[in-house]
Amino acid sequence: MGSTITVRDLPPDDKSWLQREARQLGVSMEALVRRIIRDKREQAQRRMAPSDVARRHFGPSHGIELCLHRGYGYRQVEFPAGEDE
Repeated sequence: MGSTITVRDLPPDDKSWLQREARQLGVSMEALVRRIIRDKREQAQRRMAPSDVARRHFGPSHGIELCLHRGYGYRQVEFPAGEDE
């Protein structure tokens, strides 16, 4: 069984907007409110991870480009081409 909520003191402008939007979409006001709540919940669940935020602010199109240091005191191992195991 579903939950029931009552919204009191809804401003007339908000109610008119809900009615217009529902009419344009061909759904009831109740269905529209359910859709708005679901969309907002899904949006909240898709919030960016800290790594995504850092990538957005410091990614290739922002900030500076750091070159990779390859030394670290070790030589890279190179295998001759064409030799089988």
